[in-house]
Amino acid sequence: MIYFVTHPHHRYTLELFASEFNRRFGLLLGVQDYSIRPAEYATWGDTIIACDQERLRGPNLAQFYGCIREAESRRTRVLNAGADRLGRLEVLQTLSRAGVNPFNAYPADGVPDGVTFPVFCRSRFGHGGPISALINDADELATVLAELDCPSSMVIEYVDTRSSTDEPYHKYGAFFFDGTVVKRHCFAGSKWTVRNSGNCTERELKRERAYIFDPASHQSTIASACGIVGCQYGRVDYAVTSDGRICIFEINTNPTVIDEEDVKVGERQWLCDRFLVQAERALARIDAEGRVLSARYG
Repeated sequence: MIYFVTHPHHRYTLELFASEFNRRFGLLLGVQDYSIRPAEYATWGDTIIACDQERLRGPNLAQFYGCIREAESRRTRVLNAGADRLGRLEVLQTLSRAGVNPFNAYPADGVPDGVTFPVFCRSRFGHGGPISALINDADELATVLAELDCPSSMVIEYVDTRSSTDEPYHKYGAFFFDGTVVKRHCFAGSKWTVRNSGNCTERELKRERAYIFDPASHQSTIASACGIVGCQYGRVDYAVTSDGRICIFEINTNPTVIDEEDVKVGERQWLCDRFLVQAERALARIDAEGRVLSARYG
């Protein structure tokens, strides 16, 4: 069995996915949180997928490591064990140093003189998106940071990924299951902060379908990026520049996998169905590998 283990307040991002998955397939998924000891639910041959690392700090981080240590001491396989590498700021800085991203990110109290404007601010720990508009110079940035008064914020260099100003913005999402890339969506919108599928024109639906059914596009870059930062499970949110350069906005280790709209009959239901089938294949492999490792070392 596979358990997704997350922050106690954020199990909701996975519970509908696990329920729908268990209804359709033989492999069972469970959702637990870091407040519950692995000894209370995990047994020999199980796999734990640790989630929500980008939200963890202080006592939550200590709780996370306690959970991971106990699971590993019981010979339970754990994916995503390195919380210190998977914070939002740390991921963006690592991808910039590796040459994957053409932009960088900085802590609010450590922005260098050579930062490339425009920039925007975002919380290092929340999932609410940008907390500022685009900022065009150092004086404006100083004013915004003073007004925000948010020590946990970070400053991110902005890249316009559109081919022209007449084009909508696009945000791609693909899940990474320990070596397997499963594409999830391609959203379009008129604002640079694209967060959902609000622009469901026939043209954009065709674009999304072409993306989902193209087995080669972006796969190697996504897998490489996850390997660079040490991520074994998460959703990679990214855009593509007009010259084909991938810009990874974040690797979210606890995204909402599916929601109520995804399982309703409609023009995008096929996307959820296809995703679940591909996710089952990836998770079945992970489950089998966990059992092999338990047999080898147990």
